[in-house]
Amino acid sequence: MGQRLPGRRPAVRRGDIVLVDFSGGVGGEIQKTRPAIVVTDDRYLARENRLQVVPLTSNLRRLYVTEARVVVNGRASKAMANQLRTVALQRVKATLGRAPPLEMRFVEAAIATQLALRLALRPLPPTR
Repeated sequence: MGQRLPGRRPAVRRGDIVLVDFSGGVGGEIQKTRPAIVVTDDRYLARENRLQVVPLTSNLRRLYVTEARVVVNGRASKAMANQLRTVALQRVKATLGRAPPLEMRFVEAAIATQLALRLALRPLPPTR
């Protein structure tokens, strides 16, 4: 696991829509600040200094099976599971809102498709 942050809990939770600084990307990676959905389990967010996010775009021209439509503050967006990324907590600049549970299921399905995870949507036993 990652480094523990003593006495500090991240201000983000799974399902939060956050503004992330993706600068430093190369090639086809996102290279600017944009919204993203936090997909890391809350149990890990409480003790890690990094998290996994799925970036959002307002470009809705096409919706592929590795993408999911979400609404951010009343505005339609697209979650791009093919850009799933681990980022340091320091890259999170603000919390913009939360994705409703049904939209999170669509994001989870897009991630499962992108990563070819056949068991991704089955409940897992609790970890100790």
